[in-house]
Amino acid sequence: MSGQRVLLAALAQVPDPRDRRGVRHPAPAVLALAVVAVLAGSRSFYAIGQWIAGAGQRNPQGCWCPPGSGHPPPSGPG
Repeated sequence: MSGQRVLLAALAQVPDPRDRRGVRHPAPAVLALAVVAVLAGSRSFYAIGQWIAGAGQRNPQGCWCPPGSGHPPPSGPG
């Protein structure tokens, strides 16, 4: 099992306190992006948000939820 899948599996065990209405992204994916942002040097909620917002621009095909998550990858230009 790849490191990414291990991380997502571990984060899937974290209870999601959000109301189901309005949830756009699965909690494990949100948490995984936050973990990676912190590992990349982000030290505040604002910095984490900025890093995540730029992640899709830096790597548009590599920053998406895994197959079967119910969330398609972002579409590319064109």
